[in-house]
Amino acid sequence: MKISVRKTSTLSTALLAILPIAKASAQHTTPSHPDKPNIVIILADDQGYGGVNCYPHIKKIVTPNIDKLAASGVQCMQGYTSGHLSSPTRAGLMTGKYQQSFGFYGLSTPHVGGIPQDQKLLSEYLVENGYDTACIGKWHLGDYIRSHPNNRGFQTFFGFINGLHDYYDPLVGGSWDGVYNGLAFTLDNMEPVTEMEYSTYEYTKRAVDFIQKNADHPFFLYLPYNAIHSPLQAPEELIGELAINPQEIGKDDIGRAMTFALDQGVGKVVETLEQLGLRDNTIIFYLSDNGAVEYSDKWEFRGRKGSYYEGGIRVPFIVSYPAKLAKGTIYNKPVMSIDIAPTVMELAGLSHTNMHGVNLLPYLSGKDRTEPHDVLYWSTEKKSNNQVFKNEFAIRQGKWKLVSDPHFEKDYDLYDIEADPQEKHGLKDQYPEKYKELFGIYLNWINQMPEELANGENARLKGMELMRKYQRNLKKSGKKVVPLSFGPHEKKKSKQ
Repeated sequence: MKISVRKTSTLSTALLAILPIAKASAQHTTPSHPDKPNIVIILADDQGYGGVNCYPHIKKIVTPNIDKLAASGVQCMQGYTSGHLSSPTRAGLMTGKYQQSFGFYGLSTPHVGGIPQDQKLLSEYLVENGYDTACIGKWHLGDYIRSHPNNRGFQTFFGFINGLHDYYDPLVGGSWDGVYNGLAFTLDNMEPVTEMEYSTYEYTKRAVDFIQKNADHPFFLYLPYNAIHSPLQAPEELIGELAINPQEIGKDDIGRAMTFALDQGVGKVVETLEQLGLRDNTIIFYLSDNGAVEYSDKWEFRGRKGSYYEGGIRVPFIVSYPAKLAKGTIYNKPVMSIDIAPTVMELAGLSHTNMHGVNLLPYLSGKDRTEPHDVLYWSTEKKSNNQVFKNEFAIRQGKWKLVSDPHFEKDYDLYDIEADPQEKHGLKDQYPEKYKELFGIYLNWINQMPEELANGENARLKGMELMRKYQRNLKKSGKKVVPLSFGPHEKKKSKQ
């Protein structure tokens, strides 16, 4: 795993120039759309349940701003993602549906077209109903041109398309085909970017700018940071300041610094909303896309990213909306990332009857004291084998959870999550009828799901075209032009 430290400006210095603008704007801005709240979804990457200080944790964590956000609203103690990996969770988040219902099972799906065009995204609903929309950060919902955020309801996009990216270099992204397919570029809408700050700082700066420019109009800001996903990179001064032993820097120290930079970004977004007089009429969701990785914190949970044990799918899950939700609320019933879209749709006055998630506001406000969900489902593959250990899935009904993990832990069992959230004590032999019942419910559900998506009929982002744009942008800015480099497909063509 790549570990990198680099000197850069601190966040307070990097964003100092923004503050006078925000204060000046606040003097002239009066929210003119109280019937349409602003929407902010902040998505961390690979941050486990214990990756925020206000949640139970084991490692040293410094997140004062996220803690403050939790205290300002509702802290969900049983918040789940709909996937145990990045892309599937994002698909469920953006549609309000179990992503399996449109064939989106795993990490391969973005590379065959992403979310189908007949599945409408939250951004598309909102932009059609008068919202200004922006996605700033990691997309990971389709490598094809038709799946680009600008073509899926986001008027503004700044970030990268695939699953990981260098935090400093806008031209270095992790991808299967390198620069050839265009996934290595950081993009400003459709234009490749030639330079950027440490990406967490860059995304924060651009998020603040978007809020300031749209303060007089309802907006939807989707802010999927790439922190704290690999590569392990953080500003050198943050690592040194937060390290347990500055003489022996390890992965946890860099992860802590990455988390702190993310936390400062959350603080800056909230501060900007407050300065502009928008905070009360803005609902903010904060969560991670899946459970912990090695250098994050999963508390005492079993499993981690890539697993359907609690450590892979239970995450920090915060909802703050001063206009309608009491501050300092602790919510202990299970909720899921697919609930965010229908909650937003309800606030925007739009129908969400086609979504699988629920409007959380009645539950989080205390008006409805029942369980938001009778059953929760997880699955990575379209299988309905009648032998439980041959299926990778989980299902939760009330306190009961059945998990099957044939790939990593090679185990399957029934657990009482209320009494045993660490999933240490399997109960399938003690409660065989409940075990069979839950497996039967799961089979009935998965049998209704379609097969995994196949290749789409649309061009992928083309790396050589973007490289030529990148060269032109360099030339415009007076910088040295990078020579064209050919990907494997281009080399093959040149020999013919």
